[in-house]
Amino acid sequence: MEETALGAIIVFFSAFIFFFVILAIVMYVFTALSLYTMAKNKGCEHSWFAWIPFLKSYTEGLLIGNIVPFFGTRFNIP
Repeated sequence: MEETALGAIIVFFSAFIFFFVILAIVMYVFTALSLYTMAKNKGCEHSWFAWIPFLKSYTEGLLIGNIVPFFGTRFNIP
């Protein structure tokens, strides 16, 4: 009886982890696709950087630009 319960727990947690890994991959693809599309529409030279995790921040910075709103004020970032 204990072996069956242990097997059920292992199957449950394996399915749980598998579901969240698939969910993370889908979210990553949607985020990268949306950033890539926005950068392409803005005319950014390296819009494909949206697909590389570390360089995704660079693409976000290009899309934001130099003026950033912050609590009702607008800051100019040189």
